[in-house]
Amino acid sequence: MNYFVYVVCGAVEYIEQLNFSLRYLKYFSRYPILVVTDKSRNEAVIEHEKVIDIKTPENLNNHQAHLFLETKLPKYLGLKENEVCCYLDSDIIAVSERINEVFEHFKAPVTFAIDHCSIDFFSPQIMNCGCAENFKKKKALYREIIHMLPTVGSSEDCIRNANELSDKFRVLKKKPLSNGPAAIKYLFQRYLSRKTEFTFFNFTFKRPEHCWYDSAGNIVGFDFNYYNKVILKKTGAHYNGYNWINKNKEVIKPELPYCGHLREYLNQTYNISIPQNFRHWNGGVFLFGPRSKDFMDYWHQATMDESFNGNIKYYDDQGTLVLTNFKFGTEKNPSLPVRFNFIADYNNPATRWDSERGFTYDDYKTIFSPAFLHIYHHWGDESWDIWQSVIGLGQRLKIMD
Repeated sequence: MNYFVYVVCGAVEYIEQLNFSLRYLKYFSRYPILVVTDKSRNEAVIEHEKVIDIKTPENLNNHQAHLFLETKLPKYLGLKENEVCCYLDSDIIAVSERINEVFEHFKAPVTFAIDHCSIDFFSPQIMNCGCAENFKKKKALYREIIHMLPTVGSSEDCIRNANELSDKFRVLKKKPLSNGPAAIKYLFQRYLSRKTEFTFFNFTFKRPEHCWYDSAGNIVGFDFNYYNKVILKKTGAHYNGYNWINKNKEVIKPELPYCGHLREYLNQTYNISIPQNFRHWNGGVFLFGPRSKDFMDYWHQATMDESFNGNIKYYDDQGTLVLTNFKFGTEKNPSLPVRFNFIADYNNPATRWDSERGFTYDDYKTIFSPAFLHIYHHWGDESWDIWQSVIGLGQRLKIMD
């Protein structure tokens, strides 16, 4: 027999999430569904018949209790030799009867789907290293810098005029002798005259704003060196000819947080070497059975230890899953096809849905048919097309009340 299995403990929001997820799973599943919990912690009723109540250590918070149960499931389910379970986070939504095919992909000791990012982009999220906060500060500083710079018009006329102005100064700088009169006139008006504005090449430079304007009054250029000095004085950041640089000589530009601290920590503490671009497993959906016991026992102990050690954030079990994966030499084992854990990233505009084309994770270069959606953030956001797909499906199939 195969089973779908959830683990939920504690807050009403997670139990409501579970109850919502259960409705979709019950509609599509051909197999029994189990929910493992510690009822004494729960702030709401789980709307399901087959609930396994396990008392967890009182010194754990609710999320640690969840991890305690999740990583020790083989002990509590009493599985027979050939039985396979599919664990589901409560933010997993079944959207197709193909969910039942997931059990065909089990390879002992466990089978997971890969995450949507590589390990160094995962690291700042779960390490107590301060990198995520540092990237937030750099992002805020970049926004401040851009806000301090004048905004050049974006219309076709403005772009054309800006290019024309730039070209004229490029020629003037490249051939100053052959353009002597124009060069002298510009130098006098720009640096010797005290007039608040002057016209050159049919463009007007306004000295107080340090900006160039076209005949329609649109900004088409500005004195970058002046603003670079202003920004340096106010923020400590400056442009070095290639990038904006802060006081610590770090590049300031929009980018996703990343660091190597998780790999470094696991190497120093557990003597495992992980490649920089390694795509780790995601814990939202995975298969396990009786032969998973040793793997999951190690994962359980490592997760409990690290949740108190303070280097890896207490709510994480994927960092310790990486550790367990390499300790057991299973890092190259086959993973679940992506359709069984379609990770819906709200911040990735390439991950989309519309009623005619369906789902994509590459901005419709390809069309994708997921079996499970993993909605790990922006749950219930009615403005998001992915969530609209969930609600629309529920209404069509009368899953929702």
